[in-house]
Amino acid sequence: MTSTEDLKPPTSEGGVLAGDGTTTTAVPHPEDGSSSSSFIDKEKMELDDDAAAAENVLSNYTEEEVMNMGRAYAREHNFDEELFAKAAAIARSPTQFNSMQHLSDDDKASLYHEQEHPWSLPKKLYWLAATASMAAAVLVLIVTLG
Repeated sequence: MTSTEDLKPPTSEGGVLAGDGTTTTAVPHPEDGSSSSSFIDKEKMELDDDAAAAENVLSNYTEEEVMNMGRAYAREHNFDEELFAKAAAIARSPTQFNSMQHLSDDDKASLYHEQEHPWSLPKKLYWLAATASMAAAVLVLIVTLG
């Protein structure tokens, strides 16, 4: 007996064309090396690959040049010049902050915490988001039922 997978035409990408026009592609499982069939948006995958391959424009400049650019921007907009200089250097090479001499130990500790715990936000912020979401849901009910 043949499965429905055998009856679907293959695509040029090596996947199988599903009934709704999307492509079914075998996706490897990292744990055991096996694969399963899954619907994948090929255009989204290509965009993600392009974004990952995009070069950091700031890496074309030296750390000092980038810091000077940050200071100039801060000066123009009346911000803290040294803070923007540090931020520009970090933006140039975000994974290398431990080797940056101009950062204090507190700055490095904060950056490490941000890197390791990206969802570590104040509880009040989560409370605010939940409350605003509930208020929006109530408003929708009032508008649609009222």
